[in-house]
Amino acid sequence: MDKSNTPFVVDCVVRGAKFSVVALCIAQVVKAAIQVLPHMLH
Repeated sequence: MDKSNTPFVVDCVVRGAKFSVVALCIAQVVKAAIQVLPHMLH
């Protein structure tokens, strides 16, 4: 493994982790919205 490449790899991993967290949050919000919407419409 090339040492000079490490910061780039770490940056990629951190960005990937952040994206995963954001995606999970959005998924939770969408699930909640789908459950709430029918109650709001009636």
